[in-house]
Formats: sequence, structure tokens, C-alpha cells
Amino acid sequence: MSKRKTLLVSISFPPKKDSEALQVAKYFKQLTALNSDFEFEVLTSAIPTLNMPYEEEMEVYDSGYKNKIEIRLPESRYLNFFLRKVSPSLLQKPDSKYLFHKQSEKVRNKIKEVPNLIYSRSYPLSSAIMAYKLALHYNVPWVMHLSDPWSIYSLGQLTPRGRSWHQSWERRCFERANKICFTSRETVEEYNLIYPELRDKFEYFPNVYDASDYAPADMDWERKMRIVYTGGLIGERSLKWVIEPMKDLIRKRPELATKFVLQFCGEMDRYNRNYIDHLNAPFIENKGVLSYKESIQLQRQAHILLLVDNPAKKDSKSVFFPSKLLDYALANRKIVSVTAKESTAAEITRELSGVAFEHDDSTSLQDLLIDSITQFENRNTKHFERSELPKEFDAAHQASRLIKLFSELT
Repeated sequence: MSKRKTLLVSISFPPKKDSEALQVAKYFKQLTALNSDFEFEVLTSAIPTLNMPYEEEMEVYDSGYKNKIEIRLPESRYLNFFLRKVSPSLLQKPDSKYLFHKQSEKVRNKIKEVPNLIYSRSYPLSSAIMAYKLALHYNVPWVMHLSDPWSIYSLGQLTPRGRSWHQSWERRCFERANKICFTSRETVEEYNLIYPELRDKFEYFPNVYDASDYAPADMDWERKMRIVYTGGLIGERSLKWVIEPMKDLIRKRPELATKFVLQFCGEMDRYNRNYIDHLNAPFIENKGVLSYKESIQLQRQAHILLLVDNPAKKDSKSVFFPSKLLDYALANRKIVSVTAKESTAAEITRELSGVAFEHDDSTSLQDLLIDSITQFENRNTKHFERSELPKEFDAAHQASRLIKLFSELT
């Protein structure tokens, strides 16, 4: 029996440096390791891809497929800047990678064999729209995997024209797709309310970790207690939510200033860079922009790993699953998340034996810091380590579920 041909459509395919690319890599590694009766052809954007730089360490994931189609995107930071000024709706149909899905006819000429199934990964959403066009043309089953919600996430950031476009395309894609995978149960519940007639299509497939990456370092008691944050800082996803309570605590208890350090790395927007550059806080240490391997090493040297989520908007629920939490879990350290009270990030943090605080809960954050410094001085390993990894987020487990779903559709 010949293998069933599966076309994986993802702009964020390794070896690109991107949080979505990491999730694609971990799922794809396990999908191809299962030795199932599916074989894969990959459709992605060519390197270089704007804002997704080549990452040499991701080369190990760039394998396992029978064929790879790479589509060039003629992008420019300057052109995008100009378009945001004169015609912002163009970059919202659906995103700045729109030239990807507009090349669907070219792609059809490059596909060697008609697929039996299409599996798309988004973000960016241009991957989903490319998959929609190909699924329509080949009339084959399509599994659409959304790493973040679509309309319930983006509509508030769009122009009226862009909002209407997204709502129309979301419905079009949802109606055509055979299955739609979301990374949190809360997102599934939200979309059940929006599209009750499509609820049988919605599936829960969370972000995952690769168990082979589990290699925590020994606890270091000789230097200061280290609190580590890795990742981007954009807008209200800012370290101010922890730095200001820390500064306030040190004003009240100055002897604590030499007991800990807050280390962080990653890209920052102008707002956050300005905030960091004008700080007078000796307990912070900016490591700059690090490679994925270097950021993982920084995590494993930590005692506490910090997540800062975007504050939830009024009358809305934060349903995003930060994949960073699973990298943190592999470091086997205590996780502290600053997030909305009932957010997906808070739920996952607690599942990983961590602690979650709301953005304005300075008192609880200060209490945790005081207690953790005491536990550090007492060399209490149990305070800084978490329980075993939940199987729910194991890439091998979820890839097996996904292959079963593929089989049911083909």
C-alpha cells in the first residue's frame, strides 16, 4: 500500500528563528518519527523571510520530508513601513506575508504529486489562506492548525476594512477545513460560541515540548538567586510589571538588593527599550538578543523562570498558550507567570507546578520574592524545582493523536 501524501503548509518552517517555527519543528519531528503510512511534502517561504531570520541551530529539524517547496517573498521593511502609513489595510489581508498566499498557482506547478491531505500551521495566517486555496483546488481534506485564535484575537487591532476582511476569511476557512486545531481548551470554548454549527470540527492540540530536550542543569547556590525572562518585550508585555514591585520592595528592604538578579534576553520595541535604558536598578541584567540555544542555556541556569503575559483587555479572556512555558518546563525550575487570573497561561503555569499572579498584584509578587530569597539561602531545592512533565504537552503524544486524525480523514 502506497503512503498517503500529506502537504504541510507553513511559512514558519525551520530553520527559521520564530516561536511558531519551534512548535512546527517539534510536531513535525514526531510526525515523521512515527513511521506511519503518511509521507510529507513541505511548502514554506524561502530564506530569507523578513522577521524570521535563519537559525543554524534549527537545521536539525529541517528534514523528514520527501520534497520541500520554498516560495520567495519579495519583502522590505521600508515598503511595509510605507504601506502601514498609506494603506494599512493591505498588510492586514491577512498579514505582511500576503504575497505567500497570492502565489498559489505557482505552487500548484511545483507540487510533484497531488496530496491526499493538507495540514497547515499558522501564524502567520497567510499559511492558512494558501492551504485553503490548495484544498479547494485539489478537493482534499484539510486540517488547519491555529497557534493563536484568529478573529477573537486580531479584530481590535484592525482597520474597519481589515476587520471585515478577516471575519469573512475566517468563516470561509472554517467552513472549508475538515478540522480546526486550537492550542487551548479555552479557545475551543470561545469558538464553540461563535460557530456552534461548526463545533464538531474544533479540536484541542496544545503547544508541545520535545522530551529529548530535557536536560536540566544542577542548581547553583554560590551566586545570587537568578530570575530569568527570555523572549520579546512588546508594548504592555513589559518587565515593568515585575521591576516596579521589586524596586518598591528594595526601597522598603534595601538589604535585599544584593540577594537576587533579574536576567533577561530578547528583542524589545522602542517603548520597552526606553523603559529599560532609563532604569536605575542594579538588580537587572540585560543579556541582549541571544540564539535559541543560548536562551535555553540561560533558562537552565535560573532558579526562577518568569513569564509576562499581555494584560487582558476589559471583558475579554486571555486564551493564548505561550509556548515559552514548555521550554521553561524542560529547565525543571519554578515558573512564575504574570498574567490574567483565569488565563490559559495561568492554567498551564499551575499544571507545571508554578505560580501565577495578576499584573497589579505587587504584594503577592513581593511576598514570593522574599520567600524565595529565604529558600535560596537555605538551599531548598524543592522550592525551585517543579513536578514531572505532564504527558499532555509531550510532542510524541500529540503527534500520535494528529496522525490518528489524519487517518480518520483519509
